[in-house]
Amino acid sequence: MLVGTMKLRLSVPWINTMEEKRILVKHISDRIKHRFPVSVVEVAEHYTTNIIVLGIACVEGYPGMSEEKLDRILLYIQENTDAEFIDMRREMLSCNE
Repeated sequence: MLVGTMKLRLSVPWINTMEEKRILVKHISDRIKHRFPVSVVEVAEHYTTNIIVLGIACVEGYPGMSEEKLDRILLYIQENTDAEFIDMRREMLSCNE
C-alpha cells in the first residue's frame, strides 16, 4: 500500500475577504474530490485572504499510482483554476505488511 501526499501553496491575489476565500477553497476542494478519489483539506494560512494551502492525500495499491494520481490532480488544478502556484511538496509513504 502506498500513501501519497501533496501540499500545495496557491496565490489568489484577487481575493479580498475571508468569505470569498472560503467559497473558493470549497469550490476547488469539491471539484478535486468529485473527479479524483482523494482527501482534500485546507492545512495552513487559514486567516490569510490571498494564500490557499491545500493538503491532498490518496492511498493506492501499486507503486507509481499515487504519483500518477497526484500529477493528474496538479495538472487539473493548473488547467481549471486561476490560482498561481507558489510551492508544492510531495511525499510518498510505503506501508508494507
